[in-house]
Amino acid sequence: MNGAADDARHRRGALWIIGATIVGGGSGYVVTIVAGAALGAVDYEPFAVYWSTLYLIVAAVSGLQQEFARASSPRVATAGRGTVAGSPGRSAVAAVVGIPLILGGIIAVTSLWWGPVLLGENGVLLSLPLAAAVSGYCVTAILSGILSGIGAWSAVAAMTVVDGLLRLLLTVAALATGSVELAAWAVATPFVVVPIAALIVGLRRFRGRVSWESGIGRILRNSVATVLGAIAIGAIVSGLPSLLVATTVEAEPGSLAGLLYAINLTRAPIIIAVLALQSYLIVHFRRSDRAARDLSIASAAILIGGAVLAAAGWAGAPALVGFLGGGDFTLSSPEAAVVVASGAVVALLTLTGAAVLAANAHAAYASGWVTAAFATIIALVGMPDGVARLVVALVVAPLVGVAVHAVALSSSRVPRRGQESELLVD
Repeated sequence: MNGAADDARHRRGALWIIGATIVGGGSGYVVTIVAGAALGAVDYEPFAVYWSTLYLIVAAVSGLQQEFARASSPRVATAGRGTVAGSPGRSAVAAVVGIPLILGGIIAVTSLWWGPVLLGENGVLLSLPLAAAVSGYCVTAILSGILSGIGAWSAVAAMTVVDGLLRLLLTVAALATGSVELAAWAVATPFVVVPIAALIVGLRRFRGRVSWESGIGRILRNSVATVLGAIAIGAIVSGLPSLLVATTVEAEPGSLAGLLYAINLTRAPIIIAVLALQSYLIVHFRRSDRAARDLSIASAAILIGGAVLAAAGWAGAPALVGFLGGGDFTLSSPEAAVVVASGAVVALLTLTGAAVLAANAHAAYASGWVTAAFATIIALVGMPDGVARLVVALVVAPLVGVAVHAVALSSSRVPRRGQESELLVD
């Protein structure tokens, strides 16, 4: 198998993931639009907090995907390369089953304490679909990571597409009833259904085709750093609406709906697109002999694109939010521009994080994200309400994380082609 063919497969993998992200991310995008229009400001706020809390935890669990993607390679590609080619066995099955059950159980039991505080008077009921969704996504994250590592991009894309479309259909139907609880179960159901279907298909198709660079114990230990980084990602991405609600103490019910809606409407698509490519980017930087050049070009593109989109957000986002919200939501032009610009900055942090993780610098990866998250929280808690608070929390804080990653990259080296397994599957 020559290098040109491998490169072609790798580029085709990017198209698979980008296409799946458009469908899957677009489905979630439509859900947030429909939810705002169907529920109104007062009822949309608890739904937005539920959505935010769920994806905060999902984002944390996605750290498993990043480490399994880094550690997995096609078995045929590692033969004779000197890697520790461990084949997933009973320990891997135990991890796939045990981690979801433990995490789901913790969420369900502890919801008696945090459910009413965070999710309102029906918080305990809403926590049940939350626990089910998180358990299912644990399986999805591990499977997606392994499939990404061996280059099975079409399988990863299929999981993303089915998950997104199923959630769109179920949630829109549930929102038509006006029930937040039913909508919560509709959001959660695909997280359970998709990994079950993927296991049934994947065990038959990919059994014996995966090699790990180390045993499951070391992978799980490394996952501590990637999960820690992912928790920080969740805090400043999916968890941002929850943080804003929790730190804005004098807000009237529904007063933050316009800002929350803008975050879901304008900021989320930018970030989700890059986050969805994170496993692909890790594999790309791991195998590329032009990683530094690729990182520089992509970073410049994100910053230029972010500036253009921020200007467009200043001009058009307030009117768009007001129109889609039926006139019930309000948003200022400066707030809109900051929200959009923050999406580009977090996308940049995701890009540098992928490069750092590809260099096997797990501690630096986590440090960049955790530093950005702490800076965000400190700004939200310590600064008075206003645009300046949003600028520091949403734009400046992630840039601090980018700086941490940049320092790590200056003293690290991403493995070059031949030091890691080449991708031979899709």
